[in-house]
Amino acid sequence: MEDSASVINELKNDEEKIPIDLLKRAKGVIVCPGLIKGAFIVGAGGGSCVVSYRNQKSGSWSAPAFYKIIQASVGFQLGVEAIDLLLVINTDRGMRSLIKSKVKLGADASVAAGPVGRSASASTDVVLKADIYSYSKAKGIFAGVSLQGAILVPDGESIRIYYGKDLNPSEILFGNLHAPASALKFLDALRGLR
Repeated sequence: MEDSASVINELKNDEEKIPIDLLKRAKGVIVCPGLIKGAFIVGAGGGSCVVSYRNQKSGSWSAPAFYKIIQASVGFQLGVEAIDLLLVINTDRGMRSLIKSKVKLGADASVAAGPVGRSASASTDVVLKADIYSYSKAKGIFAGVSLQGAILVPDGESIRIYYGKDLNPSEILFGNLHAPASALKFLDALRGLR
């Protein structure tokens, strides 16, 4: 939770910010701090993510749900990198896809590298086409990133540990579950995304 809040706060202070139009329309966010990407011919990446849904009527953010992200790639590659990943969920379809037991980005929910620049206006055509916009921060700069083929799966064990009981992501994201005190810093950071 602390690392996810830090990613959101760093984003707010970055010069190449996510366009304000996109943030105002966001249905939810997925934050994956410290995602590890490594490769030696075949590449792989993975990490833990925190998800929150924004109620469009009240503007309030839901209690956090936990997911894991897994990505593989093939081609000449070498190296290891840690990145912070932020996914801005742009459509109801994108949010609903998270209820599945496994979400394949690009198939179950369209994903595109997000536009950057605080004053950049996400045109209506662009905003309406992608379910999710992806941003990564490596070496201090946020930029759009391709996540085609990455898979998001609910992290039942983390949910059980955090809430002290078995819950499914739908109950957390779309129910009236109160966020634990340890989530307040993260939720405050989300409220500041404007």
